[in-house]
Amino acid sequence: IFVSRSKGIISSKDGVFIRVGAATQVMSSLEIQNRILPEEKPIDKLTELVNEQTNRIKDLQEEIWRGNSWKSKVLDYLIGGVVGAVIGFLLTLLLT
Repeated sequence: IFVSRSKGIISSKDGVFIRVGAATQVMSSLEIQNRILPEEKPIDKLTELVNEQTNRIKDLQEEIWRGNSWKSKVLDYLIGGVVGAVIGFLLTLLLT
């Protein structure tokens, strides 16, 4: 993640960040509170940030659900079965 100079808060789907020298760091809640510009309505900016984080959490939960579904596991089971059969066949050839 690259964060350029900015007067306001820089947020992305991965969090809220601040640039310190050449490094990009995650902002703490106190830093976020201190960085909100006076002309911004704090509640509006925080509402936007909470909404972005909520959407990110929702996307991650859906990704986990898809990864744990039986449809995604079938391919894993098939590959494991084929590999096991090949290894079993090769061991049978070697040991007999």
